[in-house]
Amino acid sequence: MKEFAYLKKADFIDDLGKNIAVINSPTSEKFLIANDKALNALIYAPEIDFYIKNSSAFNNEKLEKLYEARAINYDYSSEINLYANIDKRICILFDDKDLKNKLIDNGYKAVCVSEFEFVYGGIGSLVVVTKEGELDCDLAISQTKLNNHAVLINHENILQDLNSLTGKISFTRKIEFNSSLCQLDGRRSEHCGWCVEACPSVALSTDDKKIIISEIDCINCAKCVSVCPTNALEFCEFNKDCIKEISKIYENEQIIITQNYDNDFNIKHFLPFNIPFDLLDELILLHLINTSGKSIAIVGDISEFLAEKINLVNDICKAITGKIAIYVNANLDEIPNELIKEFKSSESNFRLNKRELFGLKISSMLNNLDKGVITAKNYAKISINESTCTLCASCAGACNTNAILADSKENAIKFNASLCTSCGYCINSCAEKDTIFIQNDILELNPISFTHKTLAKDELFACIECGKEFATKKSIDKIAGILGAAFSYDVTKKYSLYCCADCKAKIMMLKQAQVFDDTNSFFAPLEEKLNKFLKG
Repeated sequence: MKEFAYLKKADFIDDLGKNIAVINSPTSEKFLIANDKALNALIYAPEIDFYIKNSSAFNNEKLEKLYEARAINYDYSSEINLYANIDKRICILFDDKDLKNKLIDNGYKAVCVSEFEFVYGGIGSLVVVTKEGELDCDLAISQTKLNNHAVLINHENILQDLNSLTGKISFTRKIEFNSSLCQLDGRRSEHCGWCVEACPSVALSTDDKKIIISEIDCINCAKCVSVCPTNALEFCEFNKDCIKEISKIYENEQIIITQNYDNDFNIKHFLPFNIPFDLLDELILLHLINTSGKSIAIVGDISEFLAEKINLVNDICKAITGKIAIYVNANLDEIPNELIKEFKSSESNFRLNKRELFGLKISSMLNNLDKGVITAKNYAKISINESTCTLCASCAGACNTNAILADSKENAIKFNASLCTSCGYCINSCAEKDTIFIQNDILELNPISFTHKTLAKDELFACIECGKEFATKKSIDKIAGILGAAFSYDVTKKYSLYCCADCKAKIMMLKQAQVFDDTNSFFAPLEEKLNKFLKG
C-alpha cells in the first residue's frame, strides 16, 4: 500500500514528487492518505484540497507536510477497537403502532410510551422513567432530539440506524482516563466535574464521586479532554505525543485552523493545521504559537469555552510581547507574518501535567521578567495564616497537581500558583479554621509565580525523652493546648504530650507495669524534666 495519493482536481498539478502519487481517476489501489473519498484510502484529508485551492503560496514541500501530519496522526493514535453485544429492546417515546409493528416484524422487541419524565443510561443500558415506573431498554426512538446518544430521532430510515447499533457492534476507545490526576474522582468532597458538564452525550457521568466512562456512548467530540485542567483525560486520536510530533512540522510556519474546508478564500502563505476545535485548549494553542513563532489564525464558529482559552493565551502573549498571538475570523491580510522570537519556547515535555507544562512555557517566555497580572479563570493565588497553620500537610496531600507541596527538608508548605486549578480542595482538607485563603481568577506573570514559594514554615520539635525530632513545634503546641488541662492531674500523660510515638508508648507501658517499688522514683524525674522544659 502506498502512503500518499492525490486525486487530480487542480489543472496546474501534474507531479507532486516521489512521495505523493497523482491519480487521474478513482482506482482500486489502496493508500494511507488521500484528498478525496473516491480513492481507496484509510484516511480522508480534506485540508489538502483546501490548501491547494486557496493558497497563493502553494508549493510541494508544504503540501507534503499536510500528508506527513496525517501520517503522524495515524501512527501515534492510541485508539483501541472494542466490541459489545446489544439486544433489540426498543422503547418508542411516542404513540406509533405502525412503527412498533414494523420493528417487531424485523426481530425487535418494541414498546410505545406516550408520556415519560426523563431517560438515563446509554446504549445497551437505557432506562426510560415514566409515572408508572422505570422501563429498561437498549435504545429509544424520539420525535425530538434528546441529549443522549442512545435515543435516536425518528426518520424514514430509522431501521437502518437501529441495525447498525444492535447485535455485535464495534466501537473504539476514544479517551484514556488517569484517575490519579482527576480533580473529582475519589475525593471526599465534590470538586471540578467540568468533563461531565461538557459531555454532550452520556459517555461521562459521576457515581459517588467517581468518574464513570461509557466508551460505547462517546461521540468523539473531545470536549471533555479540552476542559480537563490536569490531563486526567486524553484524546486517543490526538494524544499528547501526537500533537507534539505533528507540531514539529509547523516550525516557523504560519498556522490556520478551520473546521470548514469547503470555504473559498485566499489563505495566502498560511498552512492548515488539522485539529478539532473542541480539542483546542490553552496548552495546545500556546504550544502551536511557541513552535511556529508566529501569530495563528482561527476561522469558524468557536465555542464560549474556546473563546475563553483564546483570550487567556492572548492576554499572556500580549502582556509578555505586546503582540496578539491568535486572530479569530480576521482578515488574513491584517495578520503579521513576522517571526516573533518572544513567542518561542523550547519547553515541550508533554508527559508533564497540563498545568505544569503550560506554566513552564509561560516561564520560559517571561525570561525572568515581571509582566504584571492578568485575569485567568481557574487559576488562583493561595495564602496561609502562619499563626494558625500547624504544617500538618493535609493541604499538600489533597493537592494532586502539586501546586501545594510539603517540603520535609525545610519544614515548609510551598505553593506554585501556575499549577493551581482553584478547585478549593486544600481549604476543605485543612483541619484549622481560617487558615488557608484563596483568591480566584488571577495569574501573576512573574518568575516567582512559576516556582514553589514558601507560605508557611516551622521548626521541628524534639522529643523531650530521647531528643528525636518528630513533629513541628506548632502541632505539638496545639495538641498540648487542647489536652494539657485534661492531663494536668497525671504527670505521665502530660509528659507524653511532648514525646515521640516510641517514647510515649514506653512511658505509658512503664507506668502501667508499675515496675518501680518507689513511685516517686518514676514520677519525680518526669515532673522535673517536664517543668524544666515548660519553663524554657
